[in-house]
Amino acid sequence: MKIKWRYLYSTFLIFCSAIFFISAIDDDKEHLPQYYVNQAKVYFVRNQWNLGKTFLDIGLKNYPDDPDMRWLMGKYYYQFKNYDQSRYQLIKCIDKEYNHIQAKQLLVNVEEETRHYSSAICYVNELLEINPYWKGLWRRKIELYRKQGNDVEADRLLKRISQIYPDDPTLRRDLAYTLENNYYRLKKLGDQKASMLALEELMKSNPHNEGLYLELANLYLQQGLADKALETTVSGSQEFPSSIPLVSKRIGILSEQFRFQEAMAILKEKMKKSNSSTLRRMYNDILQQQVRAARDSDPYILYGKIYAMSKSKEALDFLLSTSLTRGYYEDARFYLKEAKKRYGANNKKILYKEYMLALRMGDTHDANGLLQNLYEQASNDLDIVDAMCTLRLNEADKYMINDDWAEALPYVRFVVRKSTHNKEIHRAALEKMLTCLTEMKRYNEALLVLDTVRLQNPEYTSFINKKAGLLDRMGRTNEALDIYYQAYRDSSDLNKELYASAYEEMAVPYIKRLIQSGETRQAYIASTRLLEVDPQSDLGLHYAINTSAALKRYDEFDKFTNLGIGYYPNDIFYKVKYASILDRKKRYNEALNLLHPELSNYLDSPELIGAHSQSSESLALQMLKSRKNKSAMQILDTALSYDENNKELLYAKGLVYEKMHQYDSAYVYQKKYQPAITDVSEYNQHLNGLQNRTFKNEIRLEYLHARFANEDKISSISTLEYSRNDAKNTYTGRVNYKGSDGINDGDSIVGGGGTGIQLQGEWMHRFAPTLSGMFNAAWGSKYFSTIVLNAQLTKQLKNEWETSIAVGYRKLAESSQYVVNNGHVALVNGHRNLFMLSPSLAKYLHPVWASVKLDLLTLSNNYYYNLSGQTKFFLNDDGRTNIQAMAGIGTFPEISIVDYSLIRNFSHTNTMVGLGGQWLVNKYLTLGILGTWYTYYNYRYHYDNNFNLISTTQYRNLYNVYFQLNINF
Repeated sequence: MKIKWRYLYSTFLIFCSAIFFISAIDDDKEHLPQYYVNQAKVYFVRNQWNLGKTFLDIGLKNYPDDPDMRWLMGKYYYQFKNYDQSRYQLIKCIDKEYNHIQAKQLLVNVEEETRHYSSAICYVNELLEINPYWKGLWRRKIELYRKQGNDVEADRLLKRISQIYPDDPTLRRDLAYTLENNYYRLKKLGDQKASMLALEELMKSNPHNEGLYLELANLYLQQGLADKALETTVSGSQEFPSSIPLVSKRIGILSEQFRFQEAMAILKEKMKKSNSSTLRRMYNDILQQQVRAARDSDPYILYGKIYAMSKSKEALDFLLSTSLTRGYYEDARFYLKEAKKRYGANNKKILYKEYMLALRMGDTHDANGLLQNLYEQASNDLDIVDAMCTLRLNEADKYMINDDWAEALPYVRFVVRKSTHNKEIHRAALEKMLTCLTEMKRYNEALLVLDTVRLQNPEYTSFINKKAGLLDRMGRTNEALDIYYQAYRDSSDLNKELYASAYEEMAVPYIKRLIQSGETRQAYIASTRLLEVDPQSDLGLHYAINTSAALKRYDEFDKFTNLGIGYYPNDIFYKVKYASILDRKKRYNEALNLLHPELSNYLDSPELIGAHSQSSESLALQMLKSRKNKSAMQILDTALSYDENNKELLYAKGLVYEKMHQYDSAYVYQKKYQPAITDVSEYNQHLNGLQNRTFKNEIRLEYLHARFANEDKISSISTLEYSRNDAKNTYTGRVNYKGSDGINDGDSIVGGGGTGIQLQGEWMHRFAPTLSGMFNAAWGSKYFSTIVLNAQLTKQLKNEWETSIAVGYRKLAESSQYVVNNGHVALVNGHRNLFMLSPSLAKYLHPVWASVKLDLLTLSNNYYYNLSGQTKFFLNDDGRTNIQAMAGIGTFPEISIVDYSLIRNFSHTNTMVGLGGQWLVNKYLTLGILGTWYTYYNYRYHYDNNFNLISTTQYRNLYNVYFQLNINF
């Protein structure tokens, strides 16, 4: 007996050593580099710089080559103006990651602060290589050149960047300021020619300064360039129509050129809009100058005097033509009356001149009536026909301006019929006719007109664009694109770019329409054709990538994404798509390393944040499978700091809490998820399961109904159990009760019947997220093992594997046991000591859990085994509801059967099968049922008439049914 107790003591020592060895394991000991980076950023933002540096110091000891930590360390030293240390850290950063934008930006600041302007410019150049259209960097470079004293290079760069961004108001203002300073500098030096050129350039960039027009006009006049001075005043008047100084300058130049009529016409026009006394005074001065000049040399005055004296036909013809030409409209009216008296009121030439007078005086109504009379009289006169066609085109224009295409079309058709002799008018009419028919959606007729234009003008450069546009309007966009595609292939290099641009302009909305209408395959084909024409089309790459993804053509998706990265390395769209490639290949860490640095620059990009969240979720779930719960939680917390309302991230966080057995937190986070309508029932059941496991208290009732196949005898065992759960411990108290009839049960000679009870206490403890242990002890009276001791260690492994090892001791009940010893049957009374060692292995592969266990036992110096397997199929994702099946084989039955004294014979091979299940009714209640069938080798004994012990052997069947009720609250 001492030897057996020593054996038990040794077993427990081994068990305790295993506890201390395994509990030393730490799955999530090391932090990733991003952890230190995130912590430092948080403290830097809070202005707690030294605390942030502490994390960087620790992180750099573990990861001395991490560029982000070097950058942040440089940022720390820059904050405290330790520029040498800051420069050192930042250079170390770009040594490891050459294109680290934030580091190079900070290096520019460091070099500028230390007045190393050349070095700062070099770093700006490197940043411009990464993003050549970074407007702020160009301005920074200009500023650095000015600080360096290199104004020439600064001015050159300013002009260049202004050409790239012509609509930028700040750049325009800076350029104007620079050019203005240059002009006044040259003016001060007295270099008129250079000043004139500088002023011309200044006006191109700043045409809204009235004084500049006057200064430039004066410079032209000083150089003897009166015509250019006049052009400058005209341009200035167009920009400043109410400027008196510009009008005065213009009038002065015209008067010096003896162009009094033009000057007066300008002043009359101005005076209609303004009652300025200055304008009136200028008009009177010009009038006086004109009179004086006319007296000296004007033939019109001389012919007027001649006609007044002689009524000469030559004088009349000259005076009428000249008055019309010069705009002397009152004189023209007088001489027209005189001409009608001489030639007749219906004379074609006189009517034509009267028509011209009315037209020039703006009397459109009279002019149109006169022209109609002329056309009726001389419809074959080409000048009159041209005038009539011009009139009809003008009338058509009025309707077309108001989109009255049907009203304009008859006028245009008239001109098309009548203007065949005048190519210019005829082509203009055909163009207007094409516009009307197109806007009226009479596309087939428009195509015929377009073909006519092409036939009459083989070099008609707009033919391809207009035909493609018509086909596009007709819904024949494929044909239109084919036209552009063929033109692109047939054209010279000079025109290829134009056709490629036109192709893209039409293809992009077409592809967008295809996608919106669900024609993804056609959209994909159109996208690839667009990229054949323009491989660098940004939108073409977007559509090709998105449609290939929708069609699950991942090879094409990868190809187009890599092209996009090559053409647009800093475009966040392509980085996001490339991250999805890495996700598909389960390279989640690489995807996060690609996306995370961009978050600080694109905080408002839903695509970037969504991709970062997706990669974070996938990596966290991958780590969850490997039981790296803390790392998974860190990744999800980082992602949620950018995407705090992402339901998938919150749900994944709930799954992590579930794995950590923090079911209350798991329920809170998983409840925020919104499942699909088809998944609502399963989702609610899962929440019930989580709530069920959040409860601290559990009451379990079990009833075992046992019966032998060949006897009408029933054995029953009832169990009442209460458990209390907290964060790391579970405490359980259990009571088993059994009653038995006083009959010969075949296993013992005579049984007196009676009741038995067993009391058991159990403690389970979680040492670590992947390590737990259990110990229980029990005392029993009749029918139960007198003493039961069990201990078990369970270790969670990667990929949902689980292993455990258990040791146990039982002091079997004081009743007859039949034991085979060296082939002989022995009937033994009294307590027996049973020792047991049970390793097991389990695997969970959703929705199936399976385990295998081997029991190794020793009893009365004999050794036994039992190999059993169990599997559960979880019908719902609630952690409870399942169907289970089990089977076992061995020379010793399953241990609970022995605990309940249902079988007391251990010899030959025994077998067992079982089937049952559990159902989580609601968050409080779980029901279960399990049936088992044992077949075992049985010795039966009886006394003969002479009271001799006689034995017989046979296999017997034992049927058990377990009814279970669990209440959690």
